[in-house]
Amino acid sequence: MKRSRLPLGLLSLLTLLSMLAACGKKAPPEAKAGSGTGSARAASKAAPAPLPPLPTTVEGWLGLVPADAKVAAAVLDARKLLGVVSSLEDALKRLPFGGGLVAQAHAAAARAPVPVPWTAADLRKLGIDEQKPMLLVVRERMPLAYFGISDEAAFKKNLAALATRGAGSWKESSHDGVTLAALVGGPPLHCALAAGFGRCSPDPELVVQSLRKPPERSLWSALSADEQRLARSAHALLHRGDQGGMIIGRVEADGLSLEGRVRGLPVARFGSLLGGASAGGPSLTALTRGARSAVRVRLSVEALAALSGRESEALAKVGLDPKELRAALTGEIVGVESPEGVAVVLGCKDAAGAAKLVGALGALLERGVKQLEKKEKKGKDRPSFKVRKATIAGRPAYRVQIESTRPELPLKVEVAIASGPLGLLLGAPAAVEPLAKLDAPPAPPASAPVTPEEQRAFDERAVLSLRMGLGDPLAAAAPQLEAALASAGLPPQAKQGIDLARFMLDQLDGLTLGILLEPQSGGSLQFVLRLTTLHRDGVAADDKARDAWAKALQAKLGGDRAGFESALKQLAADHPSSRYGKLLERQKGGLLTVAATGVLAAVAIPAFLKYTRRAKLVEVHQNLARIASAGKFQEGKFPATTPWTPARSCCQGKSSRRCTPEPKDWEHPTWKALGFSLSDPHYFQYRFVSSAKGFTAEARGDLNCDGKTSSYRIEGTRGDDGSVSLSPMRSQDGEE
Repeated sequence: MKRSRLPLGLLSLLTLLSMLAACGKKAPPEAKAGSGTGSARAASKAAPAPLPPLPTTVEGWLGLVPADAKVAAAVLDARKLLGVVSSLEDALKRLPFGGGLVAQAHAAAARAPVPVPWTAADLRKLGIDEQKPMLLVVRERMPLAYFGISDEAAFKKNLAALATRGAGSWKESSHDGVTLAALVGGPPLHCALAAGFGRCSPDPELVVQSLRKPPERSLWSALSADEQRLARSAHALLHRGDQGGMIIGRVEADGLSLEGRVRGLPVARFGSLLGGASAGGPSLTALTRGARSAVRVRLSVEALAALSGRESEALAKVGLDPKELRAALTGEIVGVESPEGVAVVLGCKDAAGAAKLVGALGALLERGVKQLEKKEKKGKDRPSFKVRKATIAGRPAYRVQIESTRPELPLKVEVAIASGPLGLLLGAPAAVEPLAKLDAPPAPPASAPVTPEEQRAFDERAVLSLRMGLGDPLAAAAPQLEAALASAGLPPQAKQGIDLARFMLDQLDGLTLGILLEPQSGGSLQFVLRLTTLHRDGVAADDKARDAWAKALQAKLGGDRAGFESALKQLAADHPSSRYGKLLERQKGGLLTVAATGVLAAVAIPAFLKYTRRAKLVEVHQNLARIASAGKFQEGKFPATTPWTPARSCCQGKSSRRCTPEPKDWEHPTWKALGFSLSDPHYFQYRFVSSAKGFTAEARGDLNCDGKTSSYRIEGTRGDDGSVSLSPMRSQDGEE
């Protein structure tokens, strides 16, 4: 299968080498060939001793890193990293805008001061052996790089050209009896190049030391047994000695895994929050095992002791003391997604405590809705909230309905609040009802095995774990987003950016995240992150389905929802065994469902539109002030009245619904007398209206190009003493 031409995620080796001189203290002066002590001169004439070979195992490479190194970055398999997104570029090229984006990426890489290797062949052209590891070690601010060389002449030529802009060269120099290659005409750099390997640093002493003996205590020996196990599977590794942190990266057949730990974090102060779930209730972990998307949080219930006085008072009014709340909860919270919808479970020690919480929460909601109805005026733009009592699984419950009738943002959501033996339940009624009947968490289904990484992410010690079956969470709000962008007058690239984000999400099949915080011993964080892709290398069923998926994506991003769903149904029929076969269900998104994106759109899009429109008003405030100020200081008669300038509405502009400035528009004698003209694209037309005793500076514009115009004016009036006073700026339909 064709390998990707997308750039390496980490800095290329040439980037590291070309910037070595800027990373630390000033290196010792370069030794001239044949200079130095007598022993050094004798050594330079003698045949150089063969350099020791570099290791071939992860243990050996990390054995080169001193345990006290500040930073160590290793690329242990460049070919794997270069191929991590092997299908992404091909898929992107199939989209109407994708080919142009790929071409732009290649052009940007070609213009970069350091060439970006897109393939293993590109590395070889630069003289780098892609089959051998690369290692950068920083100790006391001075870097030392280890790498494999496929062509020494090409490597030296390319590195000299990069570091010196083509003006440098190499020559031999002797340091402590060892012959090195020294870069002349550029930043200090000394390298030992032989036997298919290289070692380079601005400080020749570091190079010489690395040739003679390994560190007394290495990073490998400082790792725990579990960390050594992870390191053996790594394709890339990053170690930060000052934070006791390490990140292990692995490229798998269907995605990328990251595991690591960071010590020395200031998490000890949060010990009361991170103590984990208390005893007394069943663990809800099993609920997450059968769900495609699930989130789990474990907090100490002692965190509720920090309730403010106002919150405590509100709880007391509905018959719930904060102490009773702490006594009822276990501290475990789980959210799960099923075909019926999303439900959230707040773990309780018994069913009685859960029932009491439901009653208190329902009472709070009823009171809140009544207060909202008193404060808010009724209108078509205000969402309606209804809270009513119900019964679910034979127990008292509440149903909350939220509805918005705005034509551009229709929304109708129903949430159930119920109780069960597992705890307090919130979510879609169809998803809540089966959970309300469970006496204990179910056994994990055999059809949903978990990987070791996911097991660690969801084990009993994690304070946060997340598994998401990814889809297109923007799909539900995409039409509203596009309308908002158009109304805001943003350039076409804004929609292209949203399309690219949706495309990238549609290349992913799932995400797993687990976080473990340990406040003891100064604080420690451990995490697991795993991204899986739809496409799997070497799986023929997936390869054949990719073309159909690309065509379906074209229809979706083009706004053809019916064509998209039809293509997905055909894809499921033709390729049922591939990951693409179940994408019609997956398009609901993970925990961010259609209802959730509708809520976000209803809140965020109007706020976004108001913000962009107010930002555009800065123009009219500034320009009218300029015109009025110039008119105020005119002597004698005020200049003559002008027509609206420009003559056409800015909604008819050439780009982004703005008027394109034309010098001829401002040649009217009045504009010249006032010294006013515009040279940048603008949203408003302007006019100066003259009278015997005053003038009016006016502006008008249609910010959302819906045919409704907003207008602004400042009036100037000349008094008996000849002075001109200006009125405040007045507006009509100010944000249309």
